Amino acid sequence: YYNRGFAYRARADYERAIADFTRVVALDPEAADAYHARGISHFLDGASAQAISDYEEALERDPELWVAYRDRALAYEDQGDYQKAIEDYGRALEHTAEDALLLTSRGHAHLSAGSVAEAFADFDRALDVDPDSGLAYHGRGLAHRDSGAFDLAIEDFTRAAGRLADAADVYADRGYAYASSGRLEQAVEDYNRALQLNSDHVAAHFNRACALSLQRKTGSLVTDLTRAIELDPSLAEHGRHDPELEWARRELPDVQKLLGL
Repeated sequence: YYNRGFAYRARADYERAIADFTRVVALDPEAADAYHARGISHFLDGASAQAISDYEEALERDPELWVAYRDRALAYEDQGDYQKAIEDYGRALEHTAEDALLLTSRGHAHLSAGSVAEAFADFDRALDVDPDSGLAYHGRGLAHRDSGAFDLAIEDFTRAAGRLADAADVYADRGYAYASSGRLEQAVEDYNRALQLNSDHVAAHFNRACALSLQRKTGSLVTDLTRAIELDPSLAEHGRHDPELEWARRELPDVQKLLGL
């Protein structure tokens, strides 16, 4: 049952995976690994609360199972409870202090919680552990961007892009940093790069539309805005008020229609 559960999970058949891991804990109620495995399956199936419950069961049986702290942190982040996520990343780091990925993950949780100084500390420490970590450079770039240090953000995003196989998010974030510092042509180039890697990148579509509007260029503006709203309908409301789309709302009937104006 245990091995079959992993096979089902690898095929994204989370319902059958959960059923098999449930059979394992019914046969062996002290099987911490099975609770942990079922928790991961719940999390991947979009059920964070059930995942947290299983991670707690696993840790009750084996407090040294540090990966359960890490995975519970991810579930807490999914629920928007960043403080609990930070605490769990800390518990995991007590068991494996020199883990660049864990430090980077906690850095992102700090950033989401608004603790920018703590985020910088974690990203810097991650880069001390692994100077070639594209993920840590990306995270530190986000911290620089959120602090308004756009040139430093662009430098870190550039380092990240050269180190990550999938750099769509990095290019989209660097594009936003370029746009925020008034370099709209470079921003559009980066949104283009992001969309070449991921044609359904919501932020790249929406922000490219904004950059084109700021340049008073039509280009792909309408198709970008249309696709962004298809992927995330909440962006229609955002688009009605975003100051970067002011020109498009005023001058382009297709945009007016799309936004229901």
